[in-house]
Amino acid sequence: MSSLSSGSLLQILLGLEPLGLDVQRLLADVGLSEHVLRQPDSWTSAEDVDALWNRAAELTGDTNFGLSAAELLRPKQLGAFGYVVAASASVGEAVARLVRFKRLMGDASQAQMRVAGNQARYIHETTMPPLSSNRHHAEWSAAAVICLLREVTGQHAWKPLDVTFCHAAPDDISAHKRIFGCTPAFSQEQESFAMELSFLASPFLGAEEVLSGILEQHAIAQLAAMPQQSEVLQALRVRLQRQLSGGSPTIEQLADDMGLSVRSLQRRLEEHGVTFQTVLDEMRERLATVYLGNPSLAIGEAAFLLGYSDASAFSRAFKRWYQVSPSDWRRGNA
Repeated sequence: MSSLSSGSLLQILLGLEPLGLDVQRLLADVGLSEHVLRQPDSWTSAEDVDALWNRAAELTGDTNFGLSAAELLRPKQLGAFGYVVAASASVGEAVARLVRFKRLMGDASQAQMRVAGNQARYIHETTMPPLSSNRHHAEWSAAAVICLLREVTGQHAWKPLDVTFCHAAPDDISAHKRIFGCTPAFSQEQESFAMELSFLASPFLGAEEVLSGILEQHAIAQLAAMPQQSEVLQALRVRLQRQLSGGSPTIEQLADDMGLSVRSLQRRLEEHGVTFQTVLDEMRERLATVYLGNPSLAIGEAAFLLGYSDASAFSRAFKRWYQVSPSDWRRGNA
């Protein structure tokens, strides 16, 4: 499994037709079919979801497509995950369920909540390239939760204390200010938003305790039936992506950053049939086409961002992955 539940993805896309999105053309352009997405227990890769976001923005001409999509999202489009979150008794319970049951939506991202003083911070991390670098996905992920909390509490004027994104600010952020009710901070280390601790006690409208319990047990059963994911792999991918541009990261550096000994990290990776080097190579391979797809980046700059000491080392690795040079790949995918 990787990335997003295909069934939920299809329902999200179909709900975006009011934006002028031709869903059938979108799927055809990306090489997907509605029939495949409707298959039970099917999953759509991070690469395909990334392509869907970008192509949908092109087809609609909406430079803030992720934000527009978030405003149209309804919990029922997210299947069991959406229902169990929407059936919560309060904001605090909803956020806890968001974190706990996030895997029902896929394994390309994870969520957590941190409390400090009188604030609670919801943090969303997408760990699978190229989706982890997709602005539309990042903005949808934050705006969807914020819009949901406003709708189910009836507090439509509520706004987060702050919103942070890892990507650079777009030229026009007026839509961001309107939707979030504040000016987001861009080029930050994490994607998150903060709220008053007291807001967690806000009740959900129409919450039904019995129904909520039934839905939670159903979500627990679904989660238990899923293959177990490795938290250490998720954490390693997040840290690798952040540290690549500082040079080729070593297992010693990453183990120290994760609070593990080198041997402990190696052993836990071995349990999942991978090594530090294979995870590093996979991360570089996925990010390479993301960076080369950006015409403003020179090949040498892409090599630097991937942690290579020079462009020739990057070129050799790229040829091993894709059987063409970086420059030839860029010309063929312009």
